Amino acid sequence: MLVFPFEKVTDRVTRIFAFGTELMYLVEGENKAALLDTGSGFGSLKACVAELTDKPVIVLITHGHTDHAFGAAEFDDVYMNHEDDYIFREHADREFRLDGLKMSEIKDIFTPSDFIEAKPLDEFHDLKEGDSFDLGGVHIDVYACPGHTKGSLVFLIREERLLLTGDACNTNTFMFEDYSTSIETYLSSLEALKCKTDGLYDDILLSHGDGHGYPGLIGDVMDVCRDILAGKADAIPLEFRGHHGLIARNDPEHSRGNIVYNPEKIKDEKTMNLIFDPEKYEVKTITLDTETLTYRVFADLPYVSKPADEAMQKLSVYVPEVFYEGKSVNGYDLHSAPIFMPNTVGGYMPGPQEAPGYDFKGRINSAFRALQHGYVVVNPGVRGRGMKNAEGKNIGIAPADIVDLKAAVRFIRGFRDLMPGDTEKIITNGTSAGGAMSSLQACTGNHPDYEPYLKEIGAMEERDDVFASSCYCPITNLDHADMAYEWEFNGLNDYHRARIVEPKEKGGRPEFIPVDGEMDEEQKKLSDLLKPMFPAYLNSLGLKDDQGNTLTLEADGTGSFIERICENVIASAKKEMAKGTDLEADEKVTAWLHFENHEPVQVDWKGYVQYRTRMKETPAFDSTAMNTPENELFGNADIQFRHFTKFSMEHDTASGTLAEAAQIRMMNPMYYIDDPKAIKAKHVRIRHGAVDRDTSLAISNMLERKLHMAGIDTDIAHPWGIPHAGDYDLDELFAWIDRIVKE
Repeated sequence: MLVFPFEKVTDRVTRIFAFGTELMYLVEGENKAALLDTGSGFGSLKACVAELTDKPVIVLITHGHTDHAFGAAEFDDVYMNHEDDYIFREHADREFRLDGLKMSEIKDIFTPSDFIEAKPLDEFHDLKEGDSFDLGGVHIDVYACPGHTKGSLVFLIREERLLLTGDACNTNTFMFEDYSTSIETYLSSLEALKCKTDGLYDDILLSHGDGHGYPGLIGDVMDVCRDILAGKADAIPLEFRGHHGLIARNDPEHSRGNIVYNPEKIKDEKTMNLIFDPEKYEVKTITLDTETLTYRVFADLPYVSKPADEAMQKLSVYVPEVFYEGKSVNGYDLHSAPIFMPNTVGGYMPGPQEAPGYDFKGRINSAFRALQHGYVVVNPGVRGRGMKNAEGKNIGIAPADIVDLKAAVRFIRGFRDLMPGDTEKIITNGTSAGGAMSSLQACTGNHPDYEPYLKEIGAMEERDDVFASSCYCPITNLDHADMAYEWEFNGLNDYHRARIVEPKEKGGRPEFIPVDGEMDEEQKKLSDLLKPMFPAYLNSLGLKDDQGNTLTLEADGTGSFIERICENVIASAKKEMAKGTDLEADEKVTAWLHFENHEPVQVDWKGYVQYRTRMKETPAFDSTAMNTPENELFGNADIQFRHFTKFSMEHDTASGTLAEAAQIRMMNPMYYIDDPKAIKAKHVRIRHGAVDRDTSLAISNMLERKLHMAGIDTDIAHPWGIPHAGDYDLDELFAWIDRIVKE
């Protein structure tokens, strides 16, 4: 059993030494004790604490890194700033933690029984500036100091006049890792901390080394920040666990404040030209179909500092004007309203901003309805396929659209103190390719894969995870969509679709021109080859139903996964009949939907597919001739169209090339659901119409099952009679949002 050494700092404060360089502190009051940090989770810290006190113990974590937060599972009452949740999730990986053990003095005597599993994040209480803990005769006050991490905290042990700075400020402050802020932001944090704590402490405690700081540490580190900003740092190279940084001061003895920094993260992008001014707005009143709405708009705000397209990469913020009159709508006010973030992406084309008004189908749009309901609406313009810059380079290729949406979320959060609405309750919404974007926002929050692209356009250094996502008929999982489509529609060789002609007048209705045809012999052969590929992929996912039964497909394409889809279709039929629709009177429906005692009970899958009909030729997405919207999506700066599946590359008829695996991965949410580096939305709603044929129903069902198995609250339905469409059930969507926001 590993034994933790300790020493007294004062009568009420004990320093506990872990087995790397990290330190913990136990502060004992008359009524209870507080443990400040818990080390790496190697050895029983609880046993050590039990030797030191018999009082109830609360745990306060300075930040979410592996060497500070991972002994927490032994304790019940644990607090940590939720801003660091994403770091904790990443560091919770067992192999990552054991890799850190290699630097420890106990690596040769460590046994598996000494390993403390990570505490589930939902068992942590949130901890933030302004919190204070009365232990009985001694208080601990909490101060924020974003820099080393965005959620870094500093603890003042008030009566002892001691300040524990954790890793937020020390003689070797790490500011060169991906989750650190810019030096400019860090300096602002230190300035605020110094202002708030000056005169309240006589000494500083550190979380590494021997634990001894000195009273002037914060001021010294502020001076180091200024040297870095002025280009006066010594800039000595350092490598640590695969990360590279520069040591600001040549001080090998660590005798005074110092910083290891990233030369690419010195200036704060926010201070360059990104502004949210709450005094610059316009109040508008519009009337649509006899309904009048008054709202405040903060219009055309650049959300990145280095846009690839200045006109497109802007957003607007819309707020019910009644909020500024001190009123509420449906229980929401200026500060509590969720932020509804719809996108207008379709066909992976550019998605421009859409103000409250009519949508392209002539309906009152979701922005208008959301404002009526009491939400704040943020509508960003995002890049898409077909866009080029002045040099003729393609700038709308993947992952441009999802990167822009992430940057918009970062802008919202970057101005959290000024932004109307609750910036922790961002709900995304999109249809078709826009539904795919919404699903990516749900599954890829803060993932490092996107970071280089965000930096390239000057996105703010912020989080981009979202609270919830609404996804209408998401055209996603593109690298498996062709096989899924042929699994579903193989054998149907005639196709039927419509070409949409947008209305000539604003508010008018679009025209739909029928397009009918039959696949040629080569396309039929490709369909026969693709169909049997899908069961192996589906089975590799290990999907389960709500009872834990595995959802599978046999080699011939039949199996329990079909039954899962059919259950959703039956539920849709029941809901439609509850509205008074007599489905039994429709011979086309009864040809595949069977009834008992006037209740739908069984779906003939083949009959159902024939009823819906085929829409697309084979391959539906990665055309062998490279002429689909998705082929253009996966182009690069110089090549407009590329393949994104090995199958179509092998059957290529256009001398095409294959997109990089990383580009393909970033457009598929399925790859990120089990990735601990990605922060997932807490809630996801999926609607995929019962007669939609733009992609296989398998796509949305696989996505929902994968999310549900990862612990995400999911809600999926195949609304009766609905083709490829979105925003057709806004009352139900808003009821879902109200429920999850107010839970």
